[in-house]
Parts: sequence; C-alpha cells; structure tokens
Amino acid sequence: YSHPFGKVDTVGPGPIKGGVIERILQRGFLRCGISYRNYQDGIEDWLEARYDQSTLLHMEFCRALSASVLQRTPDNVSFQRYSDDDDIYLALENGDIDVYAGGEVDVGSDFLLSGLSFSNPYFHNGGKAFALVTREANEQWADFVYWVTMATIYAEENGITQKTSNEMPLVNLFGTGLERLLRDAILAVGNYDEMYR
Repeated sequence: YSHPFGKVDTVGPGPIKGGVIERILQRGFLRCGISYRNYQDGIEDWLEARYDQSTLLHMEFCRALSASVLQRTPDNVSFQRYSDDDDIYLALENGDIDVYAGGEVDVGSDFLLSGLSFSNPYFHNGGKAFALVTREANEQWADFVYWVTMATIYAEENGITQKTSNEMPLVNLFGTGLERLLRDAILAVGNYDEMYR
C-alpha cells in the first residue's frame, strides 16, 4: 500500500547544489545499477540476460526515475550490471551509479550495508524483498526515489493508469521545476500493475 503524500502544495527547495538530482539534470541521463543475481548460469550476453522478469521490473523503475527527473524522458538511462560480490556503496559513493535497482532488503540490510537508503520494497520473490538503493547521505535524492516508488503503488490503488497520468497530484517538494515528477513517472511506465505486467 502507498503512504499518504501529505501536503503536496508545500514548496520545497529545488535540487541541492552538487546533489544527485542536479548532477543528473546536468548530465542529461540517469546512471542505474541493475542486479544480475538471478541470471541463469551460462548466460553471458547482457542483452539476453536482461530479460529475466525481475530485471525488467528493476529497469522499469529506473525508467520511471529518469522520466521524473528529466521531465518525461524515460529512456535516458545508462544501465550497469552488478553482482552480489560488487560493492554497491562504493559505486554509489563514486557516482558510478545514481541508484541501484534490485537491492535485497532484509533485517540485516541496515546493519550490513550502513550508509545506504532503501525505497519501499517493490518486488518479492522466494521470501526476499527488493528495493531501489541510494546513499543515505544524499537525503533529497533518497526521498525523491522513495516517492517515485510510492507513486506507482498509489496510482494502482487509485485506478490511475499511464493514459490517465495527469490525475496524479502535482508536488513541489523538490521545487517548482519538478512538480510533475509523479505524473511523469506514471506517464512513462504506468502504475505498478502495468509495470508488473
């Protein structure tokens, strides 16, 4: 279920100078790390392997983020694959990626991976839950990622689809320049049910 958006007419600060949102806007594309832990043995080709069902859902969430930050531009995403052995925190800290899609959420996540912030889990498989991951220190970006994830669930609960995305509320939490962020996310990928299908 989605959490309430609260007072959506409150005007927050625009992108923090030197922050992740500003860097994405200046760069013109989102850098998204994708988990490939579920790839079958023997699949070497990224183009073939990326069609794993959960991987496609991770990619859709990255497209939603791209559309939200870059205003209706869902395909400006650079995908980079990571295994369970890779240091996701370091990749986020170095700016190699802006967000990691498919981070496993469990009781130990906050302790084992300190310094990371997790969105609400959006995919469950085999008793495991997966979420979008950002650096905890990038609070504005972590909040942005969290609310884009929530938007897909909110849209499904309220019968808002890709075709009716303008029914999503306008929000000024990240400044007036990004007030369409929820609408743009749903316009790009649809509600959670549409994304999952």
